[in-house]
Amino acid sequence: MERERALALLRNTHEFPGSYELRVVIHPHGRTTVLSLVAAVDRVNVHSVDEKASAQGRYVSLRISLAVADAEDVLAVYDLLRGHPHVVMAL
Repeated sequence: MERERALALLRNTHEFPGSYELRVVIHPHGRTTVLSLVAAVDRVNVHSVDEKASAQGRYVSLRISLAVADAEDVLAVYDLLRGHPHVVMAL
């Protein structure tokens, strides 16, 4: 049920196929792994990545711009990131 609501919200607020931007807070040594995970999702292409280190360098915030085919692809990316040891938070 929760997944259906998330899909409905994505479809109502974004045009698919199209662009989607997400932010991921990671441990600095996990950048390559996290970007590889995102790029591995079928029908998802990474357009750009902007990063900013925290003041003390313990975390890195990634702003990832994606091309996605549909809302399911967006959720697939979040599913891969959720619980990964390098990921602190994905928004």
